[in-house]
Amino acid sequence: MALTHGDFQYGNILVYDFEEIKYFIIDWEYSQVRNIFYDSIVIYSGARKSINISMKLKKLIGMDDKDVKAILWPLVIVDNDKSQTLIEIVLSFIAEELLLRLMEISASKFIPETFSQFLMELESVVNYCNEH
Repeated sequence: MALTHGDFQYGNILVYDFEEIKYFIIDWEYSQVRNIFYDSIVIYSGARKSINISMKLKKLIGMDDKDVKAILWPLVIVDNDKSQTLIEIVLSFIAEELLLRLMEISASKFIPETFSQFLMELESVVNYCNEH
């Protein structure tokens, strides 16, 4: 568990000085303690768009070690079952992402049109995880 940004996407990363390469991360209103991989998966999967997130999450589960480490850099596989560990990380992400979306809906009292698409995407990933 770690403090995560919650809305980690390229639009929230500002470059202040190209010569000295100074970065600022803005919009911390969704920050909270979550799975340490949450922000990495948000930016990799494009989770804020709700479209085709299932494809990226399924791809993550099947990646080789080198690619997984590039995305989930602090990952240490304790056992030999990398696939099971990745499934657990993805399912944890799905639970946290669903909670965030429900909190957004609760605050606005408005259900976005993309929410049903988002739920179908999540269902697809959960089914995929159950098959593997």
